[in-house]
Amino acid sequence: MRVRSDGAETRRRILDAAGSVFARRGFRDATMAEIAREAQVNPALINYHFTDKETLYRQAWQRAWERTRRRYRLGDTPPGKTAARRLVWLIGAMVRAAADRRAADQEIWRKELAQPTELLAVIRQTVVVPLRRAVGSQVREILGPEADDQAVRLATMSIISQCRTPICGDAGQRPFVDVDLARRIEHIRRFSLGGLRAMRRKSASAADRR
Repeated sequence: MRVRSDGAETRRRILDAAGSVFARRGFRDATMAEIAREAQVNPALINYHFTDKETLYRQAWQRAWERTRRRYRLGDTPPGKTAARRLVWLIGAMVRAAADRRAADQEIWRKELAQPTELLAVIRQTVVVPLRRAVGSQVREILGPEADDQAVRLATMSIISQCRTPICGDAGQRPFVDVDLARRIEHIRRFSLGGLRAMRRKSASAADRR
């Protein structure tokens, strides 16, 4: 089927190409000319569909993020499970997403941390805050009513940090975590649940002494 050059298919090709180029180059070093070559479109079509580089950058990340969210079902914790099982689900989803070197949104996120643009605030609101809430909700339930807000926040931060640490380093660098993905997920699961149980025992013991 023939697709019009100004149609939805062209827009999709531009967004996919832009995601790939921004993931490799970062916002500052990526050029519209390179994106046009990768998308195999006339550069004028990029301006027609997206007006400017900033708009294209945000929408390319958003498209890539939606693909990652659906692929790993981030935030879709299974109903009817215990808080521990829901947390284990989230741990697996976060680790697999962070380890996916094909995912343009993850590479763009990493580059944003090194050289932030206005997109970083969007990523925080779209990804970081919802994940923090989802993990924090399970953590609070596991720690029990005796745990204070600070304990919940610290435990949540610890779990998310473990999941977001890159498995593979940049090109030419030694991986920070050079282990099998399944083994890493299992380690974070055991480490996190063990730590949360110890925190709950400590909180309960302190409550008994009061």
